[in-house]
Amino acid sequence: KALQASTIGTYATLVVNPVDKKILSESLKDLKVIAGDAKLTIETSKMIEVGGCLVKTDCGEVDAQIDSLVAAIAQRIGVATDGS
Repeated sequence: KALQASTIGTYATLVVNPVDKKILSESLKDLKVIAGDAKLTIETSKMIEVGGCLVKTDCGEVDAQIDSLVAAIAQRIGVATDGS
């Protein structure tokens, strides 16, 4: 979904947790269809929580990390995530 939400130029890099790379690699053909003509690469970072990702393109980034998504949902429904 994060890749679909990205404005993709000439490249797209999915940054995922190392645990998720195997799953994404198995779906690489489908991901390349979504990326279109853009060069698609998958990188790993232990800083990305399992299940989340960061999509980097030459047009910007989409932050689909779990914490970021939870914060965005909480903001939309008016719930504080800082304990207040």
